[in-house]
Amino acid sequence: MQALLNDIELDIQELKCLMEAVSRKPDSALREVAKRNIVQMRGRLDILLEQLDRGAIPENELPDRIINPMPEPVSAAAEEEEEIVVGNPEKDEEPVIVPEAPEMPESEQLELPEVTVEPAQSAEVSMKIETNTASTPILAERIKTAGDLRRSISLNDSFRFSRELFGGSMEQMNHVLQQIGEMHSLDAALVFLSSKIKVEEENEAKADLVELLKKYFI
Repeated sequence: MQALLNDIELDIQELKCLMEAVSRKPDSALREVAKRNIVQMRGRLDILLEQLDRGAIPENELPDRIINPMPEPVSAAAEEEEEIVVGNPEKDEEPVIVPEAPEMPESEQLELPEVTVEPAQSAEVSMKIETNTASTPILAERIKTAGDLRRSISLNDSFRFSRELFGGSMEQMNHVLQQIGEMHSLDAALVFLSSKIKVEEENEAKADLVELLKKYFI
């Protein structure tokens, strides 16, 4: 569940960056990417709601199913013992032998609830373990910081990109790279980059930066 919450948080950050870009420059491509982000986030919220509904039922129902049936067989066995002892008051040896017979069903009845509880608990624990192990590598692949993106660019390329693409402003370039680093979609990153730089498509510096982004997101 924690991994799903982290994915939703990333979707919110990406949607925030996209909406800022749309507010500055209305663009159909940006709007389409934002719509896909909202649909994806809605699906994750539905999954989270299903997990909450599915996880709350077994814990509330299991104790009632186990505790309620227990007193009935015990009380029935106790009544049988009392009837046998009262029905033969003149015989002294029979009450000693008769109580031994119902002891076996009592022990069997006490063991039955333990058999029903263990599979439910083990299934719930195994489900949690499988969920955590399946989500951990996916989360590790998707969470990347802006620092990793900036460190993947050499010093010479940093000066070249800031000079040719961002008007010589290193601060503006770092700000754009930080916002891109918070995204987890190559399409969203490319659309956002196009809204921030105004150069020709054949610009060599832009082509090199796009290649770096492809390696970063793939």
